[in-house]
Amino acid sequence: MSHHIYNTKGVILNSRTQREADRVYSILTEDLGLVRATAQGVRKGSSKLGGILMKFSLINLSLVKGRNIWRITTATGDERVKWSRMKLVSLARVLSLLEKLIHGEEKSKKLFQTLVESIEFLKSVEDNESELWEVLVVSRLLNSLGYMSPTETLKGYLTDEWSQELIRETLKNKKNLVQLINKGLKESGF
Repeated sequence: MSHHIYNTKGVILNSRTQREADRVYSILTEDLGLVRATAQGVRKGSSKLGGILMKFSLINLSLVKGRNIWRITTATGDERVKWSRMKLVSLARVLSLLEKLIHGEEKSKKLFQTLVESIEFLKSVEDNESELWEVLVVSRLLNSLGYMSPTETLKGYLTDEWSQELIRETLKNKKNLVQLINKGLKESGF
């Protein structure tokens, strides 16, 4: 019996160990939405995928749908980024929140694009601005998921633009943005 192979881009949101040498990944994919996929033998020293399937990385992967879970057959990754501690904490919180808010395998190219662009932008943000980046990204992601409606306060922050000017504006309006984020999270049942 042959299985269809799905090729897509993805961002690894989280992972957990399974059995002795396997790992299960939560991956937001461009074409399939959020999938949980297993990689067999990935924890072995000889695994080719072990160095590619790292949390928070953007990868190209091939998946096969099993009975109960997806399986990763191949993966390639972009250059590995050395995140500072402050940026890593902000990125981890955003991806953890996103994993909790997405239910099921519902494709959203806009959500995926926003996430990828925000991670690229994080590379250029100063360490002390990573919390402002986090506020900006969470507001955009919540809006993409339908948990926040664009109010007058939010309109300037929900564009496709990523810039240092926007980070400075986020600082000026941080308190209002955080209140809107908290309201959106409350309404989502989070």
